[in-house]
Amino acid sequence: MASWLSSKVFGRNLFLCGSAFAIRKNTFLELGRFPKVINEDWSLMLKTFGKDKKFSYNTELKVKTYVPMNLYEWIEQRKRWSLGMRVWWIELFKKFWLFLKSLKVLGVVGVVMSMPIILSLLVSLLISDVSISMTFLNVLMLFANYFGLNFNFSLTGYVLTFLLIGSRGLLPLIVMFGANFLLFFTFSKLFGFRFNFVEFVFYVLFYYPFLVGFYLLYGWIVSFIFKPKIDWVVSNSG
Repeated sequence: MASWLSSKVFGRNLFLCGSAFAIRKNTFLELGRFPKVINEDWSLMLKTFGKDKKFSYNTELKVKTYVPMNLYEWIEQRKRWSLGMRVWWIELFKKFWLFLKSLKVLGVVGVVMSMPIILSLLVSLLISDVSISMTFLNVLMLFANYFGLNFNFSLTGYVLTFLLIGSRGLLPLIVMFGANFLLFFTFSKLFGFRFNFVEFVFYVLFYYPFLVGFYLLYGWIVSFIFKPKIDWVVSNSG
């Protein structure tokens, strides 16, 4: 989603999926081929960004990729990915001019991908303000009265206040979940992907939070304390 969005808005990208991409030979040679780092695909894309090379995303292309066969392979793959992300961010910040140049891409992609969290925080701030909550309740009761719902105002206000206070922790979660659902469902239809609601719930509530925590914990903390043994070999061909 991030790759497609940045390519549509800016005609360039900061990310690259190494399992499925195409590049012109003269461009590949001009960029110095693959960098000799663990995340050679993302680092190659940084080079294209620095040299103002254009990038496009083909939603009609279908490529078959293989996933890890067991839990051990999955963990080892995620270890490599977390180390690769760390190298990518360090490389980006070392070339500070490139970081400044890429801020608009990172900003737009970051805002769109973080929209569920932003909406959740806004809802949490709104319902935590007593004056805003009471204004919302008053407007709601006026609408109810206008449409002929002549309930006892004191009882209605008590019930609504109780529900609002009780939902302060739940409502932001519901908003974030709903925004995530709209985001993923829209992009799945746009790309022609199969959308499974059960898989989506598992991914959003369990898999993705665990994955982010794993990347941060291993990539930025554990790997600094315990130097990992990387089964990755640099090719002599460059």
